[in-house]
This record gives sequence, C-alpha cells and structure tokens, in this order.
Amino acid sequence: MNIPSGTSTGQKKIWVKAYAGSYYDYDLLKINVLSSGFSFSVSPTLVTVSQGGSITVTLKVTKIGAYNKPVTFSTQSAPAGITVTYNPSSVVPTGTATATIKAAANTPAGTYTVKIKAKGADGLTIIRMVTVKVVAAGFTLSSSKQSLTIFQGGSATFTLTVTKVGTYSKTVTFSLENAPSGVTASFSPSSLTPTGTTTVTVQVSSSVPPGTYSIKFKAMGTDGKTAHVTLQLIVKAKPFKYSLSLSQSSISINKGESASVVVNVNLVSGTAKQVQLSLEGLPAGTYSFSPQTVTPTATSTLTINTATLSEGTYTVTIKATHGSIVKTATLTVKVIGLDFSISVSPSSLEVEQGKSGTVVVTLTLVKGSAEKVTLSATGMPSGVVSQFSPQEVKLSGSSQLTIYVSSDSPAGTYAIVVKAVSKSGVEKTATFTLKIKEKSKCIIATATYGSEVADEVQILRNFRDNIVLSTHAGTSFYVAFNAFYYSWSPYVAYWIQDNPWIKPVFKTLIYPLIGILLFSTYLTSPLISINAELAVYVTGTIISALIGAVYYSPIIYLILRRKEKYLSERYLKRIGLITLSTLTACILAQAIGASSILVFTTSAYVLSVIALSSYAVPLILHRLRSKIC
Repeated sequence: MNIPSGTSTGQKKIWVKAYAGSYYDYDLLKINVLSSGFSFSVSPTLVTVSQGGSITVTLKVTKIGAYNKPVTFSTQSAPAGITVTYNPSSVVPTGTATATIKAAANTPAGTYTVKIKAKGADGLTIIRMVTVKVVAAGFTLSSSKQSLTIFQGGSATFTLTVTKVGTYSKTVTFSLENAPSGVTASFSPSSLTPTGTTTVTVQVSSSVPPGTYSIKFKAMGTDGKTAHVTLQLIVKAKPFKYSLSLSQSSISINKGESASVVVNVNLVSGTAKQVQLSLEGLPAGTYSFSPQTVTPTATSTLTINTATLSEGTYTVTIKATHGSIVKTATLTVKVIGLDFSISVSPSSLEVEQGKSGTVVVTLTLVKGSAEKVTLSATGMPSGVVSQFSPQEVKLSGSSQLTIYVSSDSPAGTYAIVVKAVSKSGVEKTATFTLKIKEKSKCIIATATYGSEVADEVQILRNFRDNIVLSTHAGTSFYVAFNAFYYSWSPYVAYWIQDNPWIKPVFKTLIYPLIGILLFSTYLTSPLISINAELAVYVTGTIISALIGAVYYSPIIYLILRRKEKYLSERYLKRIGLITLSTLTACILAQAIGASSILVFTTSAYVLSVIALSSYAVPLILHRLRSKIC
C-alpha cells in the first residue's frame, strides 16, 4: 500500500471488496496516517530451535519522518517454555537489535508463535510475529562426498560430520549399514561426541564386480538416536598395470664372452596381458631375449654377446611395451679386455726318479671380470706325467701342479711350460725348471751284494719305502737320515767296488741289520693297519734298540769294562730321561704340524734309543759278571 506524501494525517478507512461472479463481500480496513513514526520488521520470521537450544533473529526499526523517540522491545506473547531476550533492549530509529529465542529442554516439540512488540516513547506500538518450530535434541549426519569411484582392490577416503542439535552430548558410533559383499569401511575415529568429523576409508576387494552401488552409513548415539547418509559407489575394473626391473643395474663382461641379465615383468593390477620386450643402446645381433614376449608376472633372460662389441661402457635401455603403456629400465654394460698374470712357485723343482713333486701355479686377475682359465703343461721328458688340481681355475686363484717322475725317466734338467687359456681366448704362459735326479740307492748294500735287485737290497728298500716313507714321522726322520747317509756312503760304496775282498765282511755286518728289520717289521705289522704313525714309532724304537744292542753295545762294553765306575744305573736313568724327552718332543711337534722340528726330534729320539740300548746291555752284562764272580 503506498500513501502519497501529501496525504493528510489521521485515520483513513478503506473498504476492501471480494467477489466471485454475482457473489461479493466487504471488509473495512482502518489506517492511521502519521506525519512521523517508525516501521518495525523481524528477520527471519520462521525459525527452528531444538529442545534446550536457542536461535537469534534480527530486529530492525526504521524511522519515518523526523521520528527520534526511543523504541523499546518486549515480548507481547510467547508459549510456556519459550523465552526471548533482546540486545539491546531499545534503539533510536533507525537501528537494529537481536532477539534470542530459547526453548527450554522440556518444551514439547511443535510449532509456536512468538509476538514481539516495538513501542516508542510516545506510545506508538508495532507488533510482529515469529513462528518458532521446536524440535527434539539430537544430531545430524552429513558427508563430504556424494559419490565415490574406486577400482577393484582399491580404496578411497572421505569424511562424515556429525552436528549436534541442541544440547545433545551422547557418544555417536559410526558403521556401514548397507553395502555389497566385498565392500568394507573403517572409521577414524570410530566414535565421537558431536559436533565432530570422522575419516572414512572404503575398501573394495578385487572380487566386487564393476558397477554402481548405493552404500549407507549410520551414526548411532548411545541413547539409540540414529542418522543416516547414503553415497553412490562406482566400482571400476582394475586397469592393467605392470612394473619392469632388472636383476642387476650394471654388468661387466670380458670381450668375446656372453653374459645374462634377468628381466622381471611383474603384474601390478588388472588382468595380465602380453608385454613385448625390446632394447636400445646396442647393435642388433649382439643381444637376445628369451622369451621376447611375456605375460606378467614373468621373467625373461637377456643375453649380451660381446664378440663384435668394442671395449667401453654402454648405457642400455630395456623397454616393456603393451599398447601405449611403456615401462623402461636402464642397464650399464661394460665390455672389458681380459688380462691376467701367471706365475709358478717354486721356479725350480727337483724330483728323484720314481717320485713326485709339486709346484703352485698362481693366476692373478689384472683387468676384466673373473672367469675360468684352463691349465696345461708341456716340455716334460718321457715317463713324466703332470696333473693339475684343479685344472680349471677361476681368476684370481691357484692350482697345484704335481709332477710324477717314473723310475726310468731320464735324469736331467728340463724347462716346463705352464699355459693358461681363458674362455675368451686370452693365453698366458710361465716356465719353471724341472730337475730329475737319479733315484737314491741303498748304495752300500748294492755295492756289497752286487745288484739293486738282490733280495737283501730289496728288503732294505721295501722297509724304507713301505714303512718309513709312508708316514709323516718316518718321512721327517728320513730327511735327516738321507742327508747324513749320502754324505759319506758313496765313498764307501766305491771303495767296496774297488776292493771285492771286503764284500764278505760287509755282508756279515749287514745281515744282522736285515734280520733286525725283518723281525721288527713282523712284530709291528698288525699296527700298520690300525695307525701307521704309531706303527712307525714302535718299529723305529725296536729297530733302534736292537741296532744299539747288536752293533754298539759290544764296543761300549769293551770300552767301559776297564772303567766300571761309568757303568752305573744313574747314567742309564739320565739316558732314559733324555729318550723320553725326545719322544715327547716328537709327539708335540707332530701334533702341531711342525715338520721342521719333527725332523730334528725324530733323529734325536732314534739316537737316544740307540744310546740307551748301547749302554743298557753292557750294564746288564756287568751286573751278571759281578754276580758270577
């Protein structure tokens, strides 16, 4: 209704007519036209408040003309349980204020009318109505997303917000109420007191068929109140994805050789499809894949042949391609020219006819990557056989070369060439000197009996070879004995050959020794099969004792017969103590593997046993003679 500015003040009457066809009715509307005053409005005029809650509306007073009287706000009427407070309680137009409408906790839910009055100081009054809807205290549930798109086997997250209504303070727990099989949800936190937010993780298993689903989430308070929210779930099939990796990122290959790298193509997601392998960075014909097409998860062997490649470093890219999907991996290939050195130690080897000796062949990698080399030896005379252990050596490494010299191999000095050939064709050689010396002979016995094949000579030789030299202790003793024996025996042998008349004398002297050897060997032969080392100690003790008794005791007896004071048990005990000491030293040296010490201790033990028996026999004879006389 518009009132022109020139309208006179006072009460105006307006008849309002309503009609329909021939029917009509009238009503009277009375309007006071003022020269000054105010208008009053409330916003909003419809509000919702929870039990125990409150809400604020805005009050606006607008002056008309020059009106400047204070306008006071008050409640004209309100239902029980609803109160209204004003801030400020009065304004001078034009001005605004707020009215807070509060519903008591026990206010029944429903719709109510609250009348708010604005009264000027001059009595001018305007009343406005506010419709108040009171609802029960509780909470609402809302989602940050309306739909989720998840691949099979994947997951997605979003948030649910619980907003309290009124004074609601119960704990609210979240759950997934409706979802297809294979769809699960987890909440963090799983419960809270409104208002609050939880993070929801929705997991879709690989077995869930692709499609669109509705999933419903529930928030439930401890008092049984619930709220729901529904989301759209779009499940998509997993895309085909795969990864590419190599068993190693770099490889070094000796020129002329081949090497392999394992190519791994692993299925990451989706349904497996064929993948094509290719390579960039090497000339065609220098590499191959086996197989070249794979279906993940699978492996392929990449073989690189360096026969036509130059020395150097190559950066190689391996590709695994399916349609527009390409995965790459980088391999560094180093082609190296192999080089190695060879040496033989000792550089000179002396071997007696019928025996063997060893040298060590050492191979050292100088350049390139380790590979096996094959060893061989040339330059050996007839009757000489060589054996490498092992014959194939991986660089760097060593091999033991054993030289077997037959009894009829010609004595002399020979240059032996050791050759090492790598798989890639690199060849190296080293030379050492082989000295073959004539076989050591029982030269006195041979000279005495006239032939090396004489039975007596064979007995001595068999004892030496089959008993003494078959054990560690015996071999150690023989080192010292051999040096001693051959330092003078050749001269005696030559003298015997030049003076045949003396042979019967030497035969007589040697026969007791042969008897001693046969007797001792017969006694101790059962021990050889049990423990050869023990057998040689027992045999050596018996032989040494008998040699002392047979060969040396007569001489000692004749010497000491006139000096009886030296024939005493005191001296015998001293010699016996020395004998036990040397035996103990032998055992210790053999136990710790001290071969050089064992050479000395075994020799000392044999001499001390000979000395003990050489002294014991004259002492016994002296005692018998004293008793008889």
